[in-house]
Amino acid sequence: MSEATTISVPKKSFLERFLLLDLLQGMWLTLKYTFRPKVTVQYPLERQAVHPNYRGMLRVDEDLCIACYLCEKACPDRCIHLEGERGYAKGKGGKYATYFYIDHARCLFCGLCEEVCPTDSIYHSNEFEAAVYNRSDTVHDLRILHSGQVIVHYER
Repeated sequence: MSEATTISVPKKSFLERFLLLDLLQGMWLTLKYTFRPKVTVQYPLERQAVHPNYRGMLRVDEDLCIACYLCEKACPDRCIHLEGERGYAKGKGGKYATYFYIDHARCLFCGLCEEVCPTDSIYHSNEFEAAVYNRSDTVHDLRILHSGQVIVHYER
């Protein structure tokens, strides 16, 4: 067992207690920030730009996907599932993805799937509005992953 350590509180002098210097210091700080310009963003009406390195919702470009299964294998929480076929479809030869879905409720947004993709067909977008009422709505298929989720823009 470790021994308990005692921490001594610094004692204030009589002058500091009588003049309430801590209170005056806090009031001065408040007064100083009162006349500065405001930095508040009115969120639904104004949207702030996200950082270029932000990892938002995953998107898939189905035209580039060659169904190599590397993203599915690299995913640590197994939220990516895909199926592919060989042949000619959509004007493409070779392998292509026929079934692709991502469960964003389980996704860690770690970016490992993005790193291993040889064709850069899977990537993180800058979308951050992903709140849903049902957990089943976080599972996105290839149609939603390609086009993106519908973002509601609020108006007054």
